[in-house]
Amino acid sequence: VTTTNGVVAISGTAQNSAEKDLVTKLVEDVQGVKSVHNEMKIAKSDAPTAGQELDDSAITAKVKMALVLHRSTGALRTSVTTNDGVVTVSGKARNDAEKELVSKVVEDIDGVKRVVNKMTIEK
Repeated sequence: VTTTNGVVAISGTAQNSAEKDLVTKLVEDVQGVKSVHNEMKIAKSDAPTAGQELDDSAITAKVKMALVLHRSTGALRTSVTTNDGVVTVSGKARNDAEKELVSKVVEDIDGVKRVVNKMTIEK
């Protein structure tokens, strides 16, 4: 990822076009981003297909990236673990809406079966 004057260029490999599109949308949602040039390649046929399980470390990485890149959750300090597709998120949220948003962002990640949100509300 490189950034120049609000223009973000992304390279690397995506498992499929949906993942590539998700990365583009997540980056576009970051404050200060003017445009996104997604040059990611789609993985060859040895990549997992839509029906195959993603391993837990890949899911955790995707969740962390999604939370960091989202405009409303990027500043949150969260801990993320995944066990058999069940993602547990802990940390501190400023309010219930922020905690709920984290759950919604995580639920949208490919491979997530369920979200356990253990975040606490800051007093």
